[in-house]
Amino acid sequence: MRKISAFLMCFLLAASQLLAQNRTISGKITDEKGGAIANASILVKGTTIGTTSGSDGSFTLKVPATSKTLVISSLNFTTKEIAIGIKSIINLSLQPSTADLTEVIVQVPYATVKKGSFTGSEGTVTAATLEKQQVTSVTRALDGQIAGVSSTNGGGAPGTGADIRIRGFGSVNASSSPLYVLNGVPYDGSISAISNDDIESLTVLKDAAATNLFGSRAANGVIMITTKKGKKGRASVNASMRQGYSARAIPEYERLGAKDYYEVFWEAFRNQYYYGNGQTFTASGVSASNVLTTASGLVYNAYNVPGASLVDPTTGKLNPSAQLLWNEPWSDALFQNAQRTNPTISISGADDKSDYYISGGYLNEDGIAKFSGYKRYNFRATVNTKATDWLKVGINFDGSSDLRYGLFAGGTATSNPFYYSRYMGPIYPVYQHDLTTGAIVKDANGNPVYDFGTPTQMGSRPYAANSNLLGTLSLDVRQQKRLNGNLNAYAEAKFLKNFTFKTSLALNYFQVNGITYQNNQYGDAASVKGRATVSSSYQTSLTGNQVLSWAQNFGKHSLTALAGHENYKFYTTQLSATKTGFNYPGQTALDNGAVVESPPSSSEDSQTIESYFGNATYSFDNKYFLSGSVRTDGSSRFAPATRWGTFYSVGLGWVLTNEKFFQNIKWLNNLKVRGSYGQSGNDNIGLFYQYINYYYADGFGNFQTPSRLANPNLKWESNGNLTVGLEFSAFQRRLSGSVDFYDRRSKDLLFLVPLPPGLGFNGGSYQNIGQSKNTGVEIQLSYSAIRSKNFDWKIDFILI
Repeated sequence: MRKISAFLMCFLLAASQLLAQNRTISGKITDEKGGAIANASILVKGTTIGTTSGSDGSFTLKVPATSKTLVISSLNFTTKEIAIGIKSIINLSLQPSTADLTEVIVQVPYATVKKGSFTGSEGTVTAATLEKQQVTSVTRALDGQIAGVSSTNGGGAPGTGADIRIRGFGSVNASSSPLYVLNGVPYDGSISAISNDDIESLTVLKDAAATNLFGSRAANGVIMITTKKGKKGRASVNASMRQGYSARAIPEYERLGAKDYYEVFWEAFRNQYYYGNGQTFTASGVSASNVLTTASGLVYNAYNVPGASLVDPTTGKLNPSAQLLWNEPWSDALFQNAQRTNPTISISGADDKSDYYISGGYLNEDGIAKFSGYKRYNFRATVNTKATDWLKVGINFDGSSDLRYGLFAGGTATSNPFYYSRYMGPIYPVYQHDLTTGAIVKDANGNPVYDFGTPTQMGSRPYAANSNLLGTLSLDVRQQKRLNGNLNAYAEAKFLKNFTFKTSLALNYFQVNGITYQNNQYGDAASVKGRATVSSSYQTSLTGNQVLSWAQNFGKHSLTALAGHENYKFYTTQLSATKTGFNYPGQTALDNGAVVESPPSSSEDSQTIESYFGNATYSFDNKYFLSGSVRTDGSSRFAPATRWGTFYSVGLGWVLTNEKFFQNIKWLNNLKVRGSYGQSGNDNIGLFYQYINYYYADGFGNFQTPSRLANPNLKWESNGNLTVGLEFSAFQRRLSGSVDFYDRRSKDLLFLVPLPPGLGFNGGSYQNIGQSKNTGVEIQLSYSAIRSKNFDWKIDFILI
């Protein structure tokens, strides 16, 4: 007993000694305005001892006597270290991190600006958001991310992008698509060719103050794509492997089964005999039962009872003794759960003078429709170097090679699996069946025989006779091979302290080789022993610009200006030919065809734009901001008298939280109001010159008269855009958002006007007619429900 008492005494003495070595520190964590910061992390440096601040910013922490430093951090604030010393009370104010002040960098035409001084309307999606989305085209990543931006899936086939509209449709016959800009240069290639892993940010410019410097092509907004570059530090190697699956998110429409299908058609036949042929009600029921599965009716009988006995002529109900011989839904046969594989690798780094980024990737994406998919190989290399103290040069190259296969027809074509599977009745099977037993018929090799709906099989099917998509798609070829390349080089020189001159040259090359082959054994082309159409096209665009910029600070005043010149040249050509008579299965090259179905055709076209532009911005005390820009474009699409169009914009901004009378409002971190108005032009009505009458070659050495009447008075479509907006953040930036009102009006619309047939111009004539208007309110809110060092849960709300 004495030993136990002695042991307990020693233990208590040791514990009291340990407690004596700990001490308590308390305090409060606030922001730069004195507002409490909740859930801030307070950690003893080099240990796991720590706590978090309460809702009022206060904390209490027991620390070992040997502790020297506390590390205080919170999301969206800069981390601070503070010496403990002999302090028992530590009150600390954290400063917002650079990214949460008005220091966020916004990509704008020919420059970058701080978000605080930006007077336009924009939205940005960062690489962190893109990495979370399993999408092939970056346009699909914008869905639901930015207010004022709407997207449709563009068909949904693998490798396709979304159709983007920014603040509605600005035109009727001219394009309403935004301008895509890759690393500062307008981009004409395939958006799907750009790997999402290479993108640093996407910036959507929505109003005239933001887009005007890009001129006529920016009338419908701008989507600026900025790719990654090397960062200082050790060379970084990043590799990723994404594996996923896709399936229909929305089930197929509810469909009639075989029983209901027969009963509904029986009713239709009965009504035809009763109302159309004047039979009695009883007689019309008998006639409907007799004709139901004959050549004049549905042809196929999917049950084990005679066709005339399948539906009761009095009640119109299926014979209760009938048993179904087959049940083969076409949707199950033509669609699948699709697989997606996407490995990537990148190497990057930087030092004081240079940076580099090299990446490569592979994508293999199956479509939910069988025999469809997309494969892509992509490569990117970016190098920037400071050659001297005053000269910086860089080059950016990217290329991709991709294959899209299973390019099905749309609409009501029988080669459209979506339409085919919905329109095909449930009584028509995928495979040929024995009409007595219902067993699947097999060929000499034991393979199931496809039912093509022909008289030699189960009968002449009323819909899509002589076709079976599952049987023909495996034999057909519908694909595109595309090659996409971009080269962008620049040189930037600084001189006279405040001046910068930058010149760049960008080349885009985009080639498409396509083939559509319908096999010579089954389907629509069996009668001509197969049909193949081969097409080839390529396009090049060359953009060169020269920009002189100047910046100067005068105490609380800041002034920047730029002036520039740009040339744009676009050229495209295409070739197409079709032949029939392919004697050997699988041989799709035109040399294997025997008959030229139609004369081969080729065409070429081009467009040029020359532009001059300027911009100036002024700010005072980081409170008041004023910007203005002007650009004049000359387009080859218009006659010399109307070729040039001049467009402008002006923007204002006011950061209210930088005013003294707002300093005592602790809960409000940032409040900014802005407004802008500007006009831009639209000339996107096709490459050909609308002021010239075209005589088209007919393939036989002759010329056809023009189908479209020229209009030498055609001029620019004008687009005016008014925006008033508000941006804010509050409660230690837990809540942030923006509200924009916009009024967008277009006039002198480029409208294709039909002409009287007697004039001989069945293609009409483009004229400046009509107006359009888009108005709306955009609301975008973001709330950080949980915000900690290792976990961030953000809730976004967007209303457009």
